[in-house]
Amino acid sequence: MPESRRSRDHLPATKTLALGCAFVICLQSLAAAQSPQSKSAGDIFPLRTAWMVTLDAPPALPPAYDDARAYVALKPDPDRGHPAHRIVALSLTDGSTNWSRDVAGVDALAVGDDLVFACSGPLLQALDTSDGRPRWQLPLDAPLSAPLHHDHGWLIAVTQGSQAFAIRARDGEKVWQAHLPSPAVGEPALSGDELYLPLTDNRVARLKLETAAVIWDRKILSQPTSILALDDRVFVGTRERWFYALQPGSGRVLWRVRVGSAVAGVPAADRSAVYFLAFDNLLRALDRSGGSLKWRQLLVRRAGFGPSRMDTLLFVSGPSPTIQAYDTNGGTSAGSFDAPHDLFAPVHVMPGLVDRDFLLIALTGEGELLAIRPQSLEPEPFVINPFVCLSLRSPRWRY
Repeated sequence: MPESRRSRDHLPATKTLALGCAFVICLQSLAAAQSPQSKSAGDIFPLRTAWMVTLDAPPALPPAYDDARAYVALKPDPDRGHPAHRIVALSLTDGSTNWSRDVAGVDALAVGDDLVFACSGPLLQALDTSDGRPRWQLPLDAPLSAPLHHDHGWLIAVTQGSQAFAIRARDGEKVWQAHLPSPAVGEPALSGDELYLPLTDNRVARLKLETAAVIWDRKILSQPTSILALDDRVFVGTRERWFYALQPGSGRVLWRVRVGSAVAGVPAADRSAVYFLAFDNLLRALDRSGGSLKWRQLLVRRAGFGPSRMDTLLFVSGPSPTIQAYDTNGGTSAGSFDAPHDLFAPVHVMPGLVDRDFLLIALTGEGELLAIRPQSLEPEPFVINPFVCLSLRSPRWRY
């Protein structure tokens, strides 16, 4: 068949090549517009408020979080018809209230296994995260002496009666109860199948999670207040100016560092360093292996909740409106964000779907819950490369 009488269903090779090139350029333009690697550490600031809600009453306790909701215990407010504490579940998508339930005298909150755990004096109860309906309850020997801790199906409760309880979270079954040398004073920590407890008599105890058998207890120079338990180190902050690294297997002191004040909150760590905040208003980075000082940074605003890490950023906050961010590589300031009022609890970090994207959830003492995210990581408008338009407007081909 002559070339001029070919079917119009088959494009000439020249036009096919032009359309292919246009398609490739289009994809390259889209990738350049949306590539997260094009964002540097400084590009995430300024931050913006994604949403904010004002609760009916001020918070009574630091909130608990899962992937979908924040659970906040509110103070009683008889003027609004709420004479008891109330637990409110709020969506992290837009701050809308999913449900609320009155719980008398709640003094501890935790979440896990699709349940919210609330302790009221010596009574521990579990509520369904989807609607707040009661699922189970368990009486304890005394009120709690430390926060509840949930991890991988286990719920750990330690009481003022020096008792530790390991509870199967999904149904409230008590797996074991153990008597401790003294009450726990800080939140328990789990690593693998081991449980670590900071005790009031200046001891750190390691128990076998499944049996409560004591593997070791280590006496240190000051009362421990917080524990970060990792595979190779157990980091311990204390009330009287000491920061420790213990060997998990034996409990021996690998190194200790004297600081200018009590350690605030739970430390954070990455592969090379451990980061912690003390009440001398200094944020420190120590080498994980030997404890040598890598850097320290004097904070611009008073802080006291301990650092929250996201990638190479540390977020620190305290009883002030300012959330401060510092780069883990050198401790330089990366930016800050001011909430409407003083913060009530540490900020909660939720990593985003792309690199360097995240959502910060903050709660103020006035009862404002707000979500904060990087403004510069908003989706950018896609503009087609002009060459694409020129390629598609080529003259009519003749056959």
